[in-house]
Amino acid sequence: MQNHMKIIRPKKRIMRDEFLAKGMLIDTGEIRKTYDLLTFRSNITYIPENETQRSHRHILITEAVHVLAGQLQVQREGEWEKIVEDQVALFDVNELHNIRTTKLQKSILYPGASKNTAAVAIVYKWIAPHFKIYGDEIGFVIENDWFDENYQDNSSHLSTSPVLRLEKTLQEKFWQIIQRSKL
Repeated sequence: MQNHMKIIRPKKRIMRDEFLAKGMLIDTGEIRKTYDLLTFRSNITYIPENETQRSHRHILITEAVHVLAGQLQVQREGEWEKIVEDQVALFDVNELHNIRTTKLQKSILYPGASKNTAAVAIVYKWIAPHFKIYGDEIGFVIENDWFDENYQDNSSHLSTSPVLRLEKTLQEKFWQIIQRSKL
């Protein structure tokens, strides 16, 4: 009998540095510890106070935000709602959404949290099993499948969606996956 257990170590991601490496000057203090689990990815996310994401949607990915400590606000359909510890916000495929934090209400006692951390959350992203996505496409889809609220097709602006900044052949590959999945 073979043992298939595997230990997955997190990749620490300092989001300011990641954006800067792509040429995007975004002032963010968000830090993520990312775990890649094939068609599933989780991020333990440390979100500082007064941080706001861009409104975006995913076409092939379902996303959930699970607050472990502190609180944050989630936006869907233009309305903001507060979620606190032990609550989860689930965003369906293609649902426009956003998260933000406000001014820190009280210090968070959580491993890895800094003095200005307003929320610690696990963000889950997964590809639904009924989509036709193959092993060599999984990372490609998860990395690129978000679209800014105001995205334009074929835009090369640095703040637009990742798939639209890919070279033409990779953009075509992404749209083939969408078409294959009948979306």
